[in-house]
Amino acid sequence: MYLQLAELSEDLKQLPVNSLLAAAFITYLSYAPEDVRQSLMAEWQDLFGMKNFSFTSFLGSEKDQLQWLSEGLPSDQLSVQNALIILQVMVVIINMLWLNVCITVV
Repeated sequence: MYLQLAELSEDLKQLPVNSLLAAAFITYLSYAPEDVRQSLMAEWQDLFGMKNFSFTSFLGSEKDQLQWLSEGLPSDQLSVQNALIILQVMVVIINMLWLNVCITVV
């Protein structure tokens, strides 16, 4: 139990930087080829001292990724990253649309 608590505490400490890295990845690297993504992400991780950050692990569960693979998504990192980017952008668009509906109604 103590180990789990310590691990959770460490994860919470890293959450702001992990969120920043994920946001930067989506914003600046979504159009970049795989080699540029890897290179810049490695630089950013070094800059923030985050050796263990994984974009795919941070934003996607293994269960979802396995589901996508079973549905025909290629198993390479680029495809999984692109799927996660698309999902995150869809969430933002849906939230913006919902906000517009709420503002219009009020």
